[in-house]
Amino acid sequence: MNNSIATATIKASTLLTSKVETKLLAICSITGIAITLEVPAIPLMALEYENPLSNSKNFLQLASLPFKQLELFEPSILAGLLLAVYKHFELLECPLSSAAQNHSLQSVNKEILIDCLKFYSSLTPKQSKLLAHFNLKPKDENELQNSTITDVIKAKRAADVLVIYPPAIASFLDDTYNEIEGIQRFKAAENKKLLNSAILRARKSKEKTQQELLTKGRKLTRALVIENILSDKLVSFLKLLFSSDYLLTAEQELKDRIIKALAKHEGNKNCVDLIKILKDAVFTNKIDSLFSNEDDKEIEQELKEVEVKETKKLSFAEMLAAKKLAAANAKGGN
Repeated sequence: MNNSIATATIKASTLLTSKVETKLLAICSITGIAITLEVPAIPLMALEYENPLSNSKNFLQLASLPFKQLELFEPSILAGLLLAVYKHFELLECPLSSAAQNHSLQSVNKEILIDCLKFYSSLTPKQSKLLAHFNLKPKDENELQNSTITDVIKAKRAADVLVIYPPAIASFLDDTYNEIEGIQRFKAAENKKLLNSAILRARKSKEKTQQELLTKGRKLTRALVIENILSDKLVSFLKLLFSSDYLLTAEQELKDRIIKALAKHEGNKNCVDLIKILKDAVFTNKIDSLFSNEDDKEIEQELKEVEVKETKKLSFAEMLAAKKLAAANAKGGN
């Protein structure tokens, strides 16, 4: 027996002995995974059980997990899964006990175990019948001296890959996959190019519309200044709103309040047109409002004052009544 197998067997024996000293041991005849039962140990006795991982439905499901996730498994579990796959397809002929087989495979790098697990679990029953049986334990002295368990399973996998995927087919598959990947990369690049182009056109169109509406808004504001029907503060707000890109970043609440103030002059065409501009979808803004610092809060407060004064504006009849009352008070004072 070579060194790696001898060492694994000794470790298995040591582990089994240490466990049997305190609790009753049970070993899966397929996976070689050992468990202990909450029963006092019985000298020289180990029970046999069937581990859930020996069920094809279970080990095939686990074998399909991503490589990175399988790397988190304990070596004994990975070894047990690989043994389950080997034995499911009747590929393994080995005189070692299942526990010794498991401990032998635990000496193999996880990456190699997972690589073998992925390959053999992907086989169909028909493909598995094309493969020769193998033994974890080398048969002759030359193999005993020169092989490790890692060499054995790597050589077996390499030989089996050539059987399932002969070089000509493998080369054809590689070329096909490369061609498909190339087409997918080209399509992805073209789609990204078309998407970016569409976004750019839409953005330019939107910016052009915004600029035109901002220019129109300034003209309407100047016309309303000449008409002198709005308060000075409301006019100053309109001038501010249509300066630079302030309208793009102003919060909706502010625009709604200015629209409400303009709506009181619904008979005026310039006010109506300004309301349409303020409601236009091109100025819909979803980023945070600029009204976040103290200076902007002062502007909000001034707008409230404008709204209050606009709300308290007297009708013509009320203005006449107020003048009469003021005149009467003046006479009484005299």
